[in-house]
Formats: sequence, structure tokens, C-alpha cells
Amino acid sequence: QAVLGLAMVALQADDAARREAALQRARTCIRQQPQAAECHYALGAVLGVHAMQQGLVKAATSVGTVKDALLQALALAPQWYPARSAVVEFHLLVPALMGGGSGRARDVAHAAPRPEQVQAFDGRIALAEQRPEAALALLQAVPTAADAALAEDVSAWTADAAAQLLAQGRAAQARPVFERLQREQPGQ
Repeated sequence: QAVLGLAMVALQADDAARREAALQRARTCIRQQPQAAECHYALGAVLGVHAMQQGLVKAATSVGTVKDALLQALALAPQWYPARSAVVEFHLLVPALMGGGSGRARDVAHAAPRPEQVQAFDGRIALAEQRPEAALALLQAVPTAADAALAEDVSAWTADAAAQLLAQGRAAQARPVFERLQREQPGQ
């Protein structure tokens, strides 16, 4: 849990030195506790962000390690939403040639243990496919009260869908979405 916490802090801080420290602790954790999903998740999540921050070459050379770590986290804890969400996100962000793709994301998403997770992931996939209205229809109907991680993803993806509407010149459709999000999360 401490390694996972350190990884989350490193991701939010946007500091290369903190990410390096979190990566070292995640690797040590994997050596000491190879069956701990949190250790694999920490390695995959932090390395993915760290590699992208360091440029395209570093990202390309790290993609296999990121994928393996996230898949191992999901294999060890298939009920754990953050691991499944990270794998879906990986597949949506990485080209098919490098092991990603929306088809793979959809397969992982549809294996989620709860229907509200599947619905949220379908919304995220629609977002990746530049279909903001479909994404919003799915995401706004997801019950999230019982799952903070799911609620966080749904909120972020909803904001992204509204931003896509704005980018498409449809501010009138985006405005009520942003207003609702602002009412629900005044601190954001």
C-alpha cells in the first residue's frame, strides 16, 4: 500500500525525481512480493507516465514493460477496478502495432466484473473514438456512488467528452455538462 501511495503522489506531483524514486520502490516491491498487484500497477502506471514525459523514444522502449506490469496487476487482482482501468487506458493510448488498440480495450472492458464498470469503459472507448455524445450518454448514466475510483474516472471522462464537444464547435451542448460537473465538484 505504501508503494502504491508513493506512486500516486509521484504521478500527481509531475516531478521526474519523484517518479524515479517511485519506480525504484515499485521494482523492489515486485522482487520482494511478486504476487502483489499493487506493486505491478505502481510500476506500470508510473513508468507509462514517466516514459511519455521523457519523449517518444523512451515511451516506445518502455511500452512492453508498462504493458506487462499492468497486465500482471490485472491478472493478480481481476476485481480491482484501477488495474482494469489502467489496462483499458493503455490499449486506448498505444497503437495496435505496439500492443494496444480499441478492440483489445473493449475485450478487457467487457470482462469487468460489474455492469457499471463495463458501461463506464464503453463510454471511455466512445471518447477515444471521438464520439462525445455517445460517451456522455453512457457516462452520465453510470451509478458511481459505491466506487470512488470509478467515480473519478467517470468525472474525468465526462469532462473530456464535453471538451471534445467544445473542440467540435458545439459549446451549447458542452456548457450544461461543465455546469453539472462544477456543481457536483466545486473544488475542481
